[in-house]
Amino acid sequence: KKDILSYRAAAYLKTKSYDEAMADCQSLARDYDMDSDLYFLTGQVALAMDVYEEAAADFQQAYGEEATYDMAIRIYEAYLSKDMEADGTRYLEAALSTEAENAQDHCDRGRVYYYMNDYENAVKELIQASNDGNLEAVLLLGMVYMDQKDISNARALFQEYISKAENTSRGYCGLAVCDMKEGDY
Repeated sequence: KKDILSYRAAAYLKTKSYDEAMADCQSLARDYDMDSDLYFLTGQVALAMDVYEEAAADFQQAYGEEATYDMAIRIYEAYLSKDMEADGTRYLEAALSTEAENAQDHCDRGRVYYYMNDYENAVKELIQASNDGNLEAVLLLGMVYMDQKDISNARALFQEYISKAENTSRGYCGLAVCDMKEGDY
């Protein structure tokens, strides 16, 4: 029942039936132990209803339960959807306050910097992750270069990704975007 309520609350949120979504979130909070995903969902609903203090409290709980790069980005994107980027940026900054311990951490930090449009630091982190064998970093680095309008380097990175990855569709998608950026439809 917990899963069904959370799925239904998410569906209500997508259809902008906010009162129904909040009712399901309140049932979840009353009847079940809350986890990071449920706090996040409740925060999204509160944010959609313009109940900012409740949204902030729920997001803080979600991040407290799961202080990961992914959760920070999810919260940032929720705030960004309401044109409240500054509120979300503090979660990205909190995620960056920890030191990278491995290639995946460097990749995640690069992704956070990418979201913050801090391309210089994104490149540093993603190159480190790439040098340590992280293929996702190669793909993200291509996206950074594309945003900087350096299509040549972006194309080279997408081709590198294709040559090394098992599932190459994301690399080919990147190449297609490079083509479009150059007007080659």
